[in-house]
Amino acid sequence: MLLNYDVSVAQELAVKWFEMIQLGLPSAALSAFVGPLNLVGRGQLGELDKLARTYLPHVLQQAHTTTFFMNIYFERHFDTDIVRL
Repeated sequence: MLLNYDVSVAQELAVKWFEMIQLGLPSAALSAFVGPLNLVGRGQLGELDKLARTYLPHVLQQAHTTTFFMNIYFERHFDTDIVRL
């Protein structure tokens, strides 16, 4: 659960923004910018509002202040309780 977000469309888009900033992946950028059209197409404007007003400010702050994502050896933490992190 990266960033402690769930699997809703808006929250997944927020994670894509994090990936885009941290990793610079073109696929993450495409998802981050085009993905919100999915919310508009489904009429989920409330979720779009949450994305813009709640999730994105949080993600932008986290992406710029956390350790570079690819420098973490995840395989060393497979047995670590996530609550301890």
